[in-house]
Amino acid sequence: MSSGLSSPPSSPARRQIPMREGKYVIGVCAMDAKSRSKPMRNILNRLVATGHFEVQIFGDKMILDEDITEWPACNFLISFFSTGFPLDKAIDYVALRRPYLVNDLVTQKGLFDRRIVLTVLDHIGVKTPRRLVVNRSEPGFDADLVSKLQRHLGLNIPKMIRLTKSIEQVDYDTLVVDGVTITKPFVEKPVSGEDHNIYVFFHSSQGGGCRKLFRKVANKSSEFCPDLWQVRTEGSFIYEEFMDVDNAEDVKVYTMGPMQAHAETRKSPVVDGIVQRNHDGKEVRYVTQLSPEEREYSRRVSLAFGQTICGFDLLRAGGSSYVIDVNGWSFVKNNNDYYDQCTTILRKLFLNAAKRHRGSLMLTKEISFENQWRLKGFFSVIRHADRTPKLKKKFNFMSAPFVELLGGGKEEVIFKREAAQRVAEAAQDALADGLEDRDKLELLLALLKSKEGNEDTKVQIKPSWNKTDGSLDKLQCICKWGGRFTHAGRHHTHELGESLRKDLLLINRELLEDVKVYSASEQRVIQTAEVFMESFLSSQPGGSASVTGSSSALNALTAPSPAASASSSGSSGSGSGGSGKNSPASKPTTVSMEIRRDMLDDSNAAKEQMERVKKDLQDHRALTLPGVSDLSEFIRDLMSTMSRMREMMHANFAKLDVDAIQDDWCCGESPALFRERWEKLFKEFCDSSKLDLSKVSDLYDSLKYDALHNRTFVSRIFVERAEYGLPPSALRTGTPPSSAAPSPAMPGAYSSSLSSQISSAASTPSSFSSAIPVLIYPGILRELFRKAKLLFDYVGPSEYGVDPADKREIGLLTSSCLLRQILVDLEAVRAQPRGACTRLYFTKESHVHTLLNLVYLSGVPMKIPAGNLDELDYLTQITFELYERNRGIANEADKEFSVRISFSPGAYCAELVDLQMDDRHSIVAAPKRDLTDHVSLDDVVGSLRKLIEQTPSEAVCDTACHDAKP
Repeated sequence: MSSGLSSPPSSPARRQIPMREGKYVIGVCAMDAKSRSKPMRNILNRLVATGHFEVQIFGDKMILDEDITEWPACNFLISFFSTGFPLDKAIDYVALRRPYLVNDLVTQKGLFDRRIVLTVLDHIGVKTPRRLVVNRSEPGFDADLVSKLQRHLGLNIPKMIRLTKSIEQVDYDTLVVDGVTITKPFVEKPVSGEDHNIYVFFHSSQGGGCRKLFRKVANKSSEFCPDLWQVRTEGSFIYEEFMDVDNAEDVKVYTMGPMQAHAETRKSPVVDGIVQRNHDGKEVRYVTQLSPEEREYSRRVSLAFGQTICGFDLLRAGGSSYVIDVNGWSFVKNNNDYYDQCTTILRKLFLNAAKRHRGSLMLTKEISFENQWRLKGFFSVIRHADRTPKLKKKFNFMSAPFVELLGGGKEEVIFKREAAQRVAEAAQDALADGLEDRDKLELLLALLKSKEGNEDTKVQIKPSWNKTDGSLDKLQCICKWGGRFTHAGRHHTHELGESLRKDLLLINRELLEDVKVYSASEQRVIQTAEVFMESFLSSQPGGSASVTGSSSALNALTAPSPAASASSSGSSGSGSGGSGKNSPASKPTTVSMEIRRDMLDDSNAAKEQMERVKKDLQDHRALTLPGVSDLSEFIRDLMSTMSRMREMMHANFAKLDVDAIQDDWCCGESPALFRERWEKLFKEFCDSSKLDLSKVSDLYDSLKYDALHNRTFVSRIFVERAEYGLPPSALRTGTPPSSAAPSPAMPGAYSSSLSSQISSAASTPSSFSSAIPVLIYPGILRELFRKAKLLFDYVGPSEYGVDPADKREIGLLTSSCLLRQILVDLEAVRAQPRGACTRLYFTKESHVHTLLNLVYLSGVPMKIPAGNLDELDYLTQITFELYERNRGIANEADKEFSVRISFSPGAYCAELVDLQMDDRHSIVAAPKRDLTDHVSLDDVVGSLRKLIEQTPSEAVCDTACHDAKP
């Protein structure tokens, strides 16, 4: 059988086009979510660093809204389908401009149909599982695809794939298609490659039932249905023999041309449907070596489908390998060796193509690069990074020593660090004169003494004045501690800064030549901004970016300009061979960081409105949670769970040497401080007849923090058999660790066959373990985490308003100054004839919540309902991207502007307790999602200005409180 693999499908004959400024142009025509993804940036940055290439990312606006005659020209084109991508439009562009194609576009259409994929695999001699095909409707195939496969592979697809005449499920285990029988276990796949609803049916001797596979949702990729045994009766399907794969693993293969491939194993989704994820939130995978047979399969797949860079799925069973699907364009994630190797291969491919087509790979002069949409302004509001849990204790005092702490003013006063000694002196004076409750004063003094010297300790003296006569109604003394910037915060902030730098270098490096940073005055916010800018201005840790000056004043950050440091945009040791010597020398870029309390700090402007909302939230009857039918029972269960946890903690602290359980503690915490934090939570949740919903945020905050930073400790403290698995040094008694067999919740070794793990409905989520030991997370904590998150997902956002009127009022009182500044910056960039700029606003949770509410209330058309957004976690980003196009270069009036608003939930993972963490304890910030399509700048500015005009008069862009001096 002829395989038809002499050469990959070629691009159309190329017209003569010159290089741009002596460099070849690599065009990237793909949706922004793919073209600006981290793996793609890693490859493109390395290619740019070689000095041979420039990158032209087309962008969603150009791809979706513009005619192909307006699309930029390029020498080499990277283009591939993903959801929303107009593949036919890209094919027409290739016919018009005739660039060198990395991946053939016409044959990508074949990947949409599993029947075509498997037919091609059979034709080129690649093993596939035995199958039957059920075609219930007349297959319709793209004429260009049929013609191409006929020319290059000798395949007549319409004659090979025909209507099915008969299909009958004769009994529980047997299916007959056109007289041919297949017996369970088998896999039922939709013929559409875009439909991932795949069913695995098990034989009655295995217990029967079906496991439904689907695209990963959080940490699930499948679910078992014990009563489902009948095949689907509508639509066309492929029925494959179920392969009993080795080690319960699938193999994902990534081609880099016909001669190179990278492969990784992953836990099969058929095992239990639980996705194992690492700290980046990515599925856990392990590099594996391909056999000679598998390498030959990789070569044939790449050539037959005309895809230089692509992925395919492979199963290993009984000493043989079988290909079950080809996926099109696929990059490996978080593997620098792969990025280096892929860069080297693409570089050689492009340069060899340039030699072969010398004089014909040039850019036509009629294509003006000034006529393309370009990113002119990047404006991002960023929440601070990971911090320790915040704790506070409130006191009410009215005596003269405490009133005098106001210094004669009307606003609240904050005493930080050493200045808190003044509060202690006031308490001692009141105690000596018997002016306040003795127990309260002694508790306050003991608290201040225990926190003495802590940089995260502060005391607020907060007055409430009578609106009628101006007299003092109440004076609160609020002690706060915690909220410290963590080492995890440093890690994921650095990664975010580096990632944004690489993104903007590719999109428009001028964005790094004019950067301004605003920050709130809180220490953790300033530290987030400083760490971010260190990596944003210099791509290497410890590079030439520096932070000077006091964190309480204007800071200057200095780094090489983008041009001078472009060579470092890829990782060190890149296989691309580029040294960056061609980069022009340039003066360092100096960036100012301005502390804006009025714009980015919390204020009291919305205090009354938020207190009213919190009071309304205490009425549990108004609360509706997804999946909860009886809220009262749900809350009682939560409080009961915490009561049991309190008993466990007390018993284990009494029994165990708690200092020996966990070697390393983050940010100065200790077993004693851990206990103090949880005792406060237990008191609030267990010692009251009614749950105070305002405390849910504190509970969820602690659960997340411990899941990241104290997993070892909580895995020993919140269990009833605390001695299981402990080192001998952690036991106060002489009792040895239990020698009993692990419970079903304990990870076990791989089974040698998959069928033993998935037989019948008894396949359990715990029967699989990775090659790396997974620390057991207590079941009671998992239960509490699930309940706390359900409550927090409602309570957290609702504190900033439940109905639109409250959201608008609280939003304007809190974030109108920030929104005004963004509008000022947008207009300023529009007005400047040349250049581009970046503006970054580092702030706190309150401002990202309220700003997001304002964006949704503004009337700007949104693509995603607010209720479908993820939690606003650390490093949440709300971003405004301003795009510009100049249709008439000499006429400023011909410029067009559009804005796209996007959102990232930051360092968020819905299944935090299932992550495999390393010693950094950090979660990488999630990619941004577009909240809007491209919208006219005038429409966005007009909608937001109209909203700002409704701002209550008490929202003043000025400092609402001041810091007391020691």
